[in-house]
Amino acid sequence: MEQIQHRGPDDFGLIEFEFDHLAFGHRRLSIIDVEDSKQPMTSINQRFTIVFNGEIYNYKDLRARLQYPFQTDGDTETLLAMWEKEGSDCISKLRGQFAFSIWDDEKKEISLVTDAFGILPLYVYE
Repeated sequence: MEQIQHRGPDDFGLIEFEFDHLAFGHRRLSIIDVEDSKQPMTSINQRFTIVFNGEIYNYKDLRARLQYPFQTDGDTETLLAMWEKEGSDCISKLRGQFAFSIWDDEKKEISLVTDAFGILPLYVYE
């Protein structure tokens, strides 16, 4: 986390998943929803946790189509809600530059996703 501090000097977060030998770390450069979109972010049903880097340009349109009790105004929670409802099928609807990882605590499965051009970095440390 310290090695990538320059990528997000505004905030940081860390979640360690107790029995799964997995942790999500995030460095934040605050652009959208500066106050409330802390990461890693966990879905309301506690099943999914996301770390997200980037910007979903069409998130407001996508968000308007979802029936979801949003707690923030940002694109991170919009992406998380879409994944909760559609799984990886939601990726084709995203317009933007992004890299994210989502942990499914029910399936014990991790998904690593980047936009088609791989514009933003996604770091994995083992």
